[in-house]
Amino acid sequence: MIIAIDNTDEESLHEIAAAVMKAKRKIAPNARETIVIGDERSLPHKVLQLLENKEVDDE
Repeated sequence: MIIAIDNTDEESLHEIAAAVMKAKRKIAPNARETIVIGDERSLPHKVLQLLENKEVDDE
């Protein structure tokens, strides 16, 4: 699942991220999560980096 949220401030994004993490822990505690906060130019690179690091961890 990928969720994109825009047109808000950074403080609100962090509150939303915290709520998502809390819900994930309650509903699916064994599931993995990756939350990336950044501008639209840096996000594709940040997501790719995180996914590459996850694949290395999975091996």
